Amino acid sequence: MASSQCHDAPRDLTDNMTDARDNEKPEDEYPEIMTVAQAAGYLQLHKQVLYRHVRRGTVPVSRVGRTLRFKKSVLDAWLERTAWQSVGLEPPTPPPQKSAQTDLNLDED
Repeated sequence: MASSQCHDAPRDLTDNMTDARDNEKPEDEYPEIMTVAQAAGYLQLHKQVLYRHVRRGTVPVSRVGRTLRFKKSVLDAWLERTAWQSVGLEPPTPPPQKSAQTDLNLDED
């Protein structure tokens, strides 16, 4: 009987754990401007961990008065940049964009 109790203990522990995937939303459900709770969910972090990164200045954030807001596209770019840096590489540079004048061929008669 002691051995069955041993096997039951890990199962009991995992029953009480919340799987991070259960709390995930599809990426398109996150707005472009996010609150702390939304950004924490998007980054799959606990809110207190996100606050710690804000205090340390390691995550891009905007302050509106005393309110924190996170721009999804900025977080995406930050994640991309830090992922490349974590393996010792520079992020690839995007191709130069055409200017409106080039598209309109204003230089030609």
